[in-house]
Amino acid sequence: MKSGVVMIACLCMCTMIVVSCGKKEEKVGKLSITEKAFTLEKDGNYSESLNVNGKVKNIGPYDVRNVVITGDCKSCGESMITGQWFATKDLKTDEQKAVIHYLAPGAEEEFSFKDIAYYMNKSAAAPENLPEQLDVFVESFETVQE
Repeated sequence: MKSGVVMIACLCMCTMIVVSCGKKEEKVGKLSITEKAFTLEKDGNYSESLNVNGKVKNIGPYDVRNVVITGDCKSCGESMITGQWFATKDLKTDEQKAVIHYLAPGAEEEFSFKDIAYYMNKSAAAPENLPEQLDVFVESFETVQE
């Protein structure tokens, strides 16, 4: 009887060791926007759009893929009003995002996307200033687990 209890206890301990050693720690990548620049593009006689060029770097120890970069203008309104910057807040089109398919650790890649904000004027004059509170960020990515 005692040997049966000892055998079951040993079997339980061996199972717990195998199960706990078998779990792999999930890898988590880390990215950084290292450069960003904003440029105006004339869309017509009375409208301009603000585009973004920049670089993103993989600062983590793991490979990453399907990196999606986009931006936001927090100080822009959502309504189209002459003489004021406005932006789409919720839904981003493919032109308002950049996708980088793969970045190895330490790798840096250029990106660009269009239409972070818009400006409409009754005259053909360009806006005097860029909007405040412009943000460029990594929306999503996958860490390679292999």
